[in-house]
Amino acid sequence: HDGCIRAAAAAADHLVTGSTDNTLGVYNLRKRRAHGSLLQEGGGGAVSALSFYGGTHLLSGGGDGDVCIWRTSDWECLLRMKGHSAPIEALAVHPSGRLALSVCAGRKLRLWNLQTGK
Repeated sequence: HDGCIRAAAAAADHLVTGSTDNTLGVYNLRKRRAHGSLLQEGGGGAVSALSFYGGTHLLSGGGDGDVCIWRTSDWECLLRMKGHSAPIEALAVHPSGRLALSVCAGRKLRLWNLQTGK
């Protein structure tokens, strides 16, 4: 990263970090090396919240108020959900993998249906 790390999450063999440089760093824990960097579609913003669902999907949120759902098998952003007008500060995925919560700097809590993206 070229910026400060603002978030980190680990699951299975992966460690992902989010930074003020608008990127996510992906690391393979088993091989103990960097896998690469990801940039959210549209540039995103400083990545400040990360949450895995199992080892198959990762949610990221940041300065632009959007939440991205990443598939960990190929690190593709499957869906970008818009809903906050302030930077996202925290994310949590329900154990079922069907719902997620996000909290933004504007003191708003949003419940997301991950099956419909709304």
